[in-house]
Amino acid sequence: EAKPAQGKPGVANATAIHGIDLNRFEESIRAFEAQDQKRPHAQGATVFVGSSTFAHWTTLEHEFKDLGAINRGFGGSTIAEVNHYSDRIVLKYKPKRVVFYAGTNDIGELNHSGQQVAQDFEKFVGIVHGKLPKTDVYFISLSVAPIRLQNATEFRDGNKRIRDYCLKAERVYFIDVTPVMRENDGRLKDELFG
Repeated sequence: EAKPAQGKPGVANATAIHGIDLNRFEESIRAFEAQDQKRPHAQGATVFVGSSTFAHWTTLEHEFKDLGAINRGFGGSTIAEVNHYSDRIVLKYKPKRVVFYAGTNDIGELNHSGQQVAQDFEKFVGIVHGKLPKTDVYFISLSVAPIRLQNATEFRDGNKRIRDYCLKAERVYFIDVTPVMRENDGRLKDELFG
């Protein structure tokens, strides 16, 4: 449950959930807002939101410029943090589509179950569709990194639950990147992981 964060002077309304301070990436979010002041984005764009996979993808906006891409990947974020900042990094753009990649840190660092990750993603969809019911949401499958192989069962379970949810929900889609991240013999492609 959400509760006030301890020991964060100067951060108003700080909250914690699942054992993390939801405002730990406030500096990154403010940097996005400063970028927006200098270069406003048109409505109807595509927002890429999530964790470091997007944050480190420095050419993303150029590669997807035809979609009006806005990269809002930040740090080692979790789904709870994406949900917490959704007004400031997703909804304000009134995007036509949202591409979502988060949940791996939830499992790998917070020991969340695949079920918890799926529930948190469903909450994100509820936040988006609550204000933007015609926005398409695309979930990029959870990718188990070599250092997180011990959590592979939870990654598979989370992907299955989210895939099943996407099949039933309107305007929500599942993009399975698992096959392209593995060699023909099933080993992870090491060059894809930093």
